[in-house]
Amino acid sequence: MQQPTLGQRLAALRKARGWSQEHTAQKLGISQQGYSLYENGGIVELPLSRLRQLCALFGITLDELLPLVAKPAREKERAHA
Repeated sequence: MQQPTLGQRLAALRKARGWSQEHTAQKLGISQQGYSLYENGGIVELPLSRLRQLCALFGITLDELLPLVAKPAREKERAHA
């Protein structure tokens, strides 16, 4: 099963709190259109400072926001041996 994208995770976190994109954007100090780009994949590489701001807003860690999906190379090699 495929991991959700960053945008999908952001949308789920926002919706779980009952917030609109506009409300979330205001809390971040950006426009609703700018925040919409985060959720819809228009901006895929966010600066670390913005990622930290999102984590603080949603009360999560960077590891929770950006879970690692790739297995270490050794584990992949063992799986194919």
